[in-house]
Amino acid sequence: MENPTASELIKKLAEGKISRKEFDLFLSMLDDKKQTENLDEGFWTVFAQLVDGNGSDPDKGNNLKE
Repeated sequence: MENPTASELIKKLAEGKISRKEFDLFLSMLDDKKQTENLDEGFWTVFAQLVDGNGSDPDKGNNLKE
């Protein structure tokens, strides 16, 4: 992936499909104030999938609903 955004890396991280190089890039983005919006977007997308039960592990997603 060439020049991925923080949001794209969060998605790959949540799916377990992130490479070591991409993970290192993601960690460096955590300190980059320019990436704040992308980080927020990526985390909200992942959290929404978990709450809706559409995450990568359906059993875990369903445990959040009560």
